[in-house]
Amino acid sequence: MVDFAALLNKRTEEAVRPPPLPGGDYLLHVIKYSFDESDRKKTPYCEFEIGVLAPGADIDPAGLQGIDLGKKHLRLTFYLTDDAFWRFRRFIEETLLINGTGRTFNQCLPETVGKQFIGNVIQIPSTRPNDDSIYNDISDTRAA
Repeated sequence: MVDFAALLNKRTEEAVRPPPLPGGDYLLHVIKYSFDESDRKKTPYCEFEIGVLAPGADIDPAGLQGIDLGKKHLRLTFYLTDDAFWRFRRFIEETLLINGTGRTFNQCLPETVGKQFIGNVIQIPSTRPNDDSIYNDISDTRAA
């Protein structure tokens, strides 16, 4: 059971925004996947929780100061619509190198967990008013 009193016994000045990852290539891995639907249009999607294993050669080590890569998690979302399934297929077959021939997405999905791949991580500024936050996104993927 979560001890909320202990969690909230932290001083407010100790709560600082974690720095975003510098943009570039990283060795990533699939931690887990889940399903949901978008808030506005109720479009179904599969979302992968992605862990960071190592920076690529293009990442300046100085930019990683103060960042615990083991605690960084990203998300990768694929919409489950006829017009978007090709992206999902490309990720499974070309990035994760899972043979999908003659198989359904349901049959392939359990094999995604633990698979490694290279992801190009970018920095995106928040679009919310009065929010200067920078977020990370995975802009491209390829096989490791």
